Amino acid sequence: MKEKFVYTYTVIVLVISIIYLLIAVPSAVWGVIRVSVPEFTMNEHQYRMHVNNHFYCQANTQYCQPMSPGKQEPLETPPSNQEVTQQRIASKQVALQSERRLGLQDVVNWGLGGVFAAILFYAHRKKLNQVKPQTPHKT
Repeated sequence: MKEKFVYTYTVIVLVISIIYLLIAVPSAVWGVIRVSVPEFTMNEHQYRMHVNNHFYCQANTQYCQPMSPGKQEPLETPPSNQEVTQQRIASKQVALQSERRLGLQDVVNWGLGGVFAAILFYAHRKKLNQVKPQTPHKT
């Protein structure tokens, strides 16, 4: 009875660790892609907003119509195209840095979980070879 329980437990742990590995490996790979090519993995809204000044100003009207210091009313002259470009490029750099950080978090989280699942799998695979249920012989 005890051997059957240990065998069942071992098989369940093996199946769960395989399922986790099937999720963790692609997720960690996606994290690597997010770190290496953040412009590809950035969401559509953020990417489109940083394509050109027109889209940037549509998404960020407060940056294209600066407020006067200490007052909540717009200035009469909007910023120059060069100033908007500098703001857009700075904003894009922050968005790319954020995407890289999220990718690194994915790599660490899923990578550590995957290593733990692999260790569990290996240890329980060895245990499975040692404990096999005895089947009664028919005579």
